[in-house]
Amino acid sequence: MKYVFEYNEDGSCFIIHNYQDPQGDIFGWDIGKPGIKFTWQGFEYYKNAEPIIPI
Repeated sequence: MKYVFEYNEDGSCFIIHNYQDPQGDIFGWDIGKPGIKFTWQGFEYYKNAEPIIPI
């Protein structure tokens, strides 16, 4: 799958564009709602605009 992630000014995910299915774009606030198949599993790095820094 090919996705492009856009973020709000506060760094939270605004929208995820699905390049393979233009009808499959997902708003960040819809993730986890019934009917939304996208999960953050495997995409944790992209959940916020700030990078994940290992401890």
